[in-house]
Amino acid sequence: MKRESDRPAWVWPTVAGVILVGLLLFFLSGPLMRLVGVGGGPEEEAAPAAPSFDLPAPVEDGAAGAPAPAGAPVDDPRADPLEDAVPSEDAAPVEDVPSPAPVSPAAPPPAASPPAEPPPARPAAEPRQPAPVAEPPEAARPSRPAAPPPAPAPVRSTPPAAPPANATALRSITASVRDGRTVVEIAGNAPFERHHVMPLDAPPRLLVRLIGVQRDYDASAVRAPRLGGVRTGVHGQGATRNLHVVIDLAEPDVVATVERRGDRVVVTLSD
Repeated sequence: MKRESDRPAWVWPTVAGVILVGLLLFFLSGPLMRLVGVGGGPEEEAAPAAPSFDLPAPVEDGAAGAPAPAGAPVDDPRADPLEDAVPSEDAAPVEDVPSPAPVSPAAPPPAASPPAEPPPARPAAEPRQPAPVAEPPEAARPSRPAAPPPAPAPVRSTPPAAPPANATALRSITASVRDGRTVVEIAGNAPFERHHVMPLDAPPRLLVRLIGVQRDYDASAVRAPRLGGVRTGVHGQGATRNLHVVIDLAEPDVVATVERRGDRVVVTLSD
């Protein structure tokens, strides 16, 4: 005969689920604690075990071939095994055991942050180019010393020719007044070795012949007191070539004296 229970049908599955959850938490709490680093050590007390409710195992018909004991109820194969498992009203009520509060798993430790990447290496600084040096203006530049001019080629100086032994040309004819007398000087390029003096009349004059002088000389500008003028001219040819110097006298009574002094012939005129 079936007995109907006054409890709903979901109660026992709920109890069984709670028990299983408690068992799982009991066995897995230690490893979880050690995993997250919270508790779970041997010094901690083990959580109290939840009470278990063992259900009588159904006895199979004809097990081991032994007859059922006398007075034992015989299970009706058609009976619902769940109904038999439900306690009857006469059985002592079973108190609901409060299920242990679910232990919330400790928060997992923060994941280790990946090692910070080293900052990118700064590119090597390019070597600084030296600032261009401004060239000084032309005025500020130091003037380079001018290259010395090439040395002139040495000029071979020919030694001066030795003066001739006898005058060959005149250097000058001058007239001056000294101590009241007129002095006429005839200078040559060398000493006069030979000369001749000849007074002439009509008109009065004095001829001085210079032997060996080859060139003429212009004495037309010579003027002085007692002197009418001076004239020159070359006479002869070759070795006999000589110069005649004619001194014109202003008065017939003028006295003339002639003397030779090396390269000069001096004529003095007096009254």
